[in-house]
Amino acid sequence: MSNLPGEVIVSPEKKLLYVTPELEASFPDVADAFRDVNDVYRYNPGAQLKSLDESLFTYKSSTGAKIDCSLIPGRSSELLVMWAPFSDSSPKSDSETIYRYISTDEVSKNKAAPNS
Repeated sequence: MSNLPGEVIVSPEKKLLYVTPELEASFPDVADAFRDVNDVYRYNPGAQLKSLDESLFTYKSSTGAKIDCSLIPGRSSELLVMWAPFSDSSPKSDSETIYRYISTDEVSKNKAAPNS
C-alpha cells in the first residue's frame, strides 16, 4: 500500500478536503468524485442521509466479530459495498438527527454522534 498517500489533509471546521498532488496521484479525479457526491447531497440532503441510514447491515466475520457496514447505491446497475468498519461503531443516531446536526444548531454533537 505504499502508493497510498501518507496523509490526507482536511479542515473539519470548514468541511474541506485538500487535494494534494499525492492524493490526486493515488486517486485520479478525486475532486470530481467529491464534487459529484456533494451535488447529490445538495439536491436532497435528508433523503441521502436516510438512504445511508436504511442501508446499514451487520455481518459476522470469520473471527466471529460483528462488522457494521452500509450499501451505497449508485445511479446505475452498480452498488458500492463499504466493507470498512465505521470509525468506532454503527451509528448511534438516525438520519434525521444527523441532518438536524449538520444543518442547524438544534442538536449537539454528542447526541448526533457523527463519527459513529
